[in-house]
Amino acid sequence: MATSDRGEASKAGADITNVFVLMLENHSFDNVFAMSGIEGIRVATPSDTNTWTPPEGGSERTAHVAGNAPWTMTTDPGHEFEDVVEQLTGVQACCPPGTDPDAKVRCSDDADCYRGGTYPPIDLSGFATNYAYSRSEDTGRPATAHVPDIMACFDTRRDLPVIHQLATEFAICDAWFSSLPGPTWPNRFFV
Repeated sequence: MATSDRGEASKAGADITNVFVLMLENHSFDNVFAMSGIEGIRVATPSDTNTWTPPEGGSERTAHVAGNAPWTMTTDPGHEFEDVVEQLTGVQACCPPGTDPDAKVRCSDDADCYRGGTYPPIDLSGFATNYAYSRSEDTGRPATAHVPDIMACFDTRRDLPVIHQLATEFAICDAWFSSLPGPTWPNRFFV
């Protein structure tokens, strides 16, 4: 870079006087932006799915990424480390067999349980299962008909017009990396 170019870059940088970080409460990037219609961002599409089996039994079901996100969920999705591991990887975070009072439902000695070490590969496959079974927020489990709500997205232009306007007028980041793919509070403190 030539000396004159560096001076111009410094001057352009000086024009930035404020940086705002909008941190939303318990909403994923895809929940807010997948149906936004904003070109050039990487988001989930209706071809993305999660499979799950209802806690009361029955056959495996598929939840698709779709529009018409509810304004409020009927129960609160899990926010703890174990919930996030399962949501992001589809792998249960398990205690040693026999030490969890609810071991018959969520904890086993199966090889697909995460007990620490290298974080499992992230494939976003466990949102529906985790929502169907989660009890970490003490708001109950959702009815079977409401489990697919976890995969629903807002029509950002219509439902969240201020966020849509901010996203189209300013920068939006669709590739970021959490310091800890885990519970809410450590990431809030990091921000």
